[in-house]
Order: sequence, then structure tokens, then C-alpha cells
Amino acid sequence: MVIVVLEVLFVRPFLKVGFGFLRGGYIPSLYEVIITLSPFILSSSFLLALISVGLVGYLLIKDSSKSAFITSVSLFGFLVLGVFSVFTTPGAVLLIAQNIVAFIVLTLLALWFTKGTTTKLAKIISSLFITSYFIAFWFVFAPAIFILGGPKPVFIVEILNIGEALTIVNALPLYVYFVGLKKENYSHVSELIFPSIPAALFIAIYLLNPALTSLFSTWVFGYNLFLPFPFYVAALWLYADLIIRMLKVKNEMVYGLLFIFIAGRNLESVYLTLLAILGIFLIIQNVHLEKKEY
Repeated sequence: MVIVVLEVLFVRPFLKVGFGFLRGGYIPSLYEVIITLSPFILSSSFLLALISVGLVGYLLIKDSSKSAFITSVSLFGFLVLGVFSVFTTPGAVLLIAQNIVAFIVLTLLALWFTKGTTTKLAKIISSLFITSYFIAFWFVFAPAIFILGGPKPVFIVEILNIGEALTIVNALPLYVYFVGLKKENYSHVSELIFPSIPAALFIAIYLLNPALTSLFSTWVFGYNLFLPFPFYVAALWLYADLIIRMLKVKNEMVYGLLFIFIAGRNLESVYLTLLAILGIFLIIQNVHLEKKEY
């Protein structure tokens, strides 16, 4: 988890804008440190995510259900395509195949979330996950189809914004499903203060420099911040409160939520897709293990 956090803080932003602006700054050595460590951090993050998702595939094989077996086969198919695409220059056909298989894996995992439950809320969460990830993959898939002679993609930005809105909206059903909205959940002031810290930091940074905040959000997490600002603040508060509450009782659930958050929305690389797969699997495992205990 530590290496993944280092990647999102010190590598991902600079891959978009470069490192040159750090030269001659207040901390001149920061440029050399990032240049030296970024290949190690990035390769280590990818390798650990690859191994972890490989273990997910192994665990799915051990499950006797047909759906788990199909998910496992699709997952290993994505790993093969993903590794091949990382170590070669992927063409349009490989990108299309890779994204199709990745979407199949995420869809099967999201549907598995509803397995054994009749609650509409779980189905809403699953549907929002599937739709938002489909839109994320379409952002890569549609231009690749055009390169192969297909129709020119239209309304790409508008469709991408719909996916962003669905992702933000999904914070509420996720929160209600795992925490609920009972008054006793907020009986202590600290339960309101702690999740407000990241939300307050986000507000302060955004008000200080809205343009740079939007660019950073787009570069690192794939959010264009096109919705009214309060929607993002509310979603961040709900997500932070969910993580804090789960930290007290369900550590695996926390890792799952963090991996999904760090993966961001666009899943524009194999590494980010691996994080999303790992995050959803950890949440599903926690939910189904909890059911078995009863």
C-alpha cells in the first residue's frame, strides 16, 4: 500500500507535466530524488499489483462456482494481454482486446457483489460501477476503433462527464449500504470532524487555485471537476467517513476502497486497471465473508 501511495503522490502527477520545473526550486534535491526513484516506484507498484491480482485469479479458481471460474479465466486473459501491452508498443487491436477483457472482468466482479443479496441498493451500486467503468474504457476503446477504420467517435467529453457524475453519485449508495444514515452514527463530534479534514483541505486548495486543482484532479484521478463544487466535497466527505468507519472493523474493506480511489476513474493504463480490480475484489470478499459468518 505504501508503494502505491508513493506512486500516486510523487510519480503520476509528474508523468503528465514532467520534472523540469523542480530544478532550481526551494528544494533543488527534490528533482534528483524523484528522477532517481520514480522508475523504481512505478515498476514496483506495477509488479506488486500484478502479483496481487494474480493471487485474486488463483482464489477465484479455488471457488467451485461457474461464475468464479469464468471470472478467473477472464482475469488471467487480461493479465496476459496487459503484460504484453506494457512490454511492447500496443497497437489498436491489442488496446481494444485488452479493454474489452478488462471490462468483462470488472463487470463480472461488480455482478458478484450482488450475489446472494436481494437488496436494490447493492444492485444500484453494481450498476453504477459497471456503467462508469464502461464509459472509462469507451474513452480508450472508441479512438482505437476509429484508427482501425471505424466511425469517428462523437460526444467523447460529454460521455466521459456522465461517467464522472455516476462515480460521484455512487459514493452515496456505497455509504448507505455499509454505514447507513442512522442518527446514532453521528453521536460523537469526532465522527463528523475526522472525515471533514480531507474535505476541508480539498475546499481550501480548490479556492486557492481552482485551475491547478482541476488540472491535478484530471491528471492524477481522472476527474474533470465539471459538476458544481459541492458535489465533490460531499462525495469526498462520504468516502472519507466510510473509510474511517471501516478502518475500525474491516481492514480489507479499507484497502479495497483506497485502491478504487487511487485507481481513479479513467483506468487509462494496465496498472490502474489492476488497482481497480484488486479494490473491487477486496470489497466483495469482505462482504461475502461477512455473510458466511452469519
